[in-house]
Amino acid sequence: MATTNEILESIRARLAMLPLAAEFWPEKQDGYRLNHPAGAALVGYAGAEYGDARDVGLCIQDRDMVIPVILCFRQLNGPNGAMDMLDRVRLLLLGFAPPDCTKLLLQAERFAGEEDRLWWYEMTFACRTMAVEDAKPEPENSPEYGLEPDADTPLKQINIHFNPKSPHPPTD
Repeated sequence: MATTNEILESIRARLAMLPLAAEFWPEKQDGYRLNHPAGAALVGYAGAEYGDARDVGLCIQDRDMVIPVILCFRQLNGPNGAMDMLDRVRLLLLGFAPPDCTKLLLQAERFAGEEDRLWWYEMTFACRTMAVEDAKPEPENSPEYGLEPDADTPLKQINIHFNPKSPHPPTD
């Protein structure tokens, strides 16, 4: 199964197709500086909720990941402005399937504020993957099952709140 970093990197790499900086959330949010002339997409990880455990020789659980993409732009309207790039990010990521995940679904999109002529938006995506026990099962105890995320159960909504001065969601 893909790691969290591999999943986030696949999303960051996809966003790098756009004319903006595609980065991960900064280690020090207060020191973040937008260096790109148009804007940036900051990929983060807000957590996950887990389904009931299934034991098929290995312990496995559905893992509903929440992946906020914080968007920062120097311009609100026009080509490569916030409105244009919000549409482009939505089209690029909605339906994209990171490694070992279901397709990304859009949970929310909102204006997060304006500060020093920078326009901040937040798009929250979700996908389902699986958490799988890191063990090799005993052959006699593990029938052959295809391990696929359960795409029929709806994803759970996880609420996060973004402050434009702080691109990280609060921790509870």
